Amino acid sequence: MNKFELFLIAIGSVDVFFLIGFVLIIFWIRRISRSLSDLQQKSKLDGAIIGTSDDSSKCEKEDSAIRNDTLLSHDNSENYDGVSFWNEEKPQIVIKAKSIYEPIQLDAPFPISGVINREIEGDIAGYLIFNDYAIEKLKSALDWGKLTSRNQVEQGGILLGAISFYKDEIYCFVDDILLAKTKGMPAFVEFTKEMWRDMQNELGILNEKRNQDRKLVILGWFHTHPNNLSVFMSGMDMETQRLNFPLNWQVSLVMNPHKNVLRVFFGKEADEGVVVFPK
Repeated sequence: MNKFELFLIAIGSVDVFFLIGFVLIIFWIRRISRSLSDLQQKSKLDGAIIGTSDDSSKCEKEDSAIRNDTLLSHDNSENYDGVSFWNEEKPQIVIKAKSIYEPIQLDAPFPISGVINREIEGDIAGYLIFNDYAIEKLKSALDWGKLTSRNQVEQGGILLGAISFYKDEIYCFVDDILLAKTKGMPAFVEFTKEMWRDMQNELGILNEKRNQDRKLVILGWFHTHPNNLSVFMSGMDMETQRLNFPLNWQVSLVMNPHKNVLRVFFGKEADEGVVVFPK
């Protein structure tokens, strides 16, 4: 065997070793890739079992949305009160349970003897009637007629009292108000679930001191449009009203404490009513 033949045999051996090495490299790459894939699948499975905080939050919101649709799909013959949940993505207050409270049916129209805030052309959606205590508490909370650091941002809270009907006429009697500790801005007010929970607790304390037939219910909500803002229902106000206060007797009271102007709106369509003050 000459040198040339030996050279060819050597070259062939090297090629075989390279081929075997290449095959082994491909084999190990595939095994590593499969192991990584299995590890990822296991991680996903573990996450599905134990639940990450993001997934949990998402599930809670989806579950809350389902509860919202269920609880708010009712007609005006059913009455709800209470505030239990705040959706961080939207300004929502969820009416939590069916109430034993039912508006009083009157035998005759209620005699309006106070001062009506404004004249309305056409049908009046309802009457929001303040007593002396409630209107003075509201004015004091909002620094009504003054320009202060706290009322230059939007403020808000809930109206408490009782409701009566005479045929199609609605009378909401405001006996008390609760001001939320809101994080307001000049053109925006933020209510958190903690604020609603605090007001719910305050309402419970107030009702513990009252007779069973004089329990306060949540009539609706109020908020301010301060400085030079007009008094109206914005798009976000309308969404809050439709989602959370859709019954025909539930109200939204919008006020400007600097202009001494206020308007009240009833039900999910925010039909305008009138505010009645004590003489």
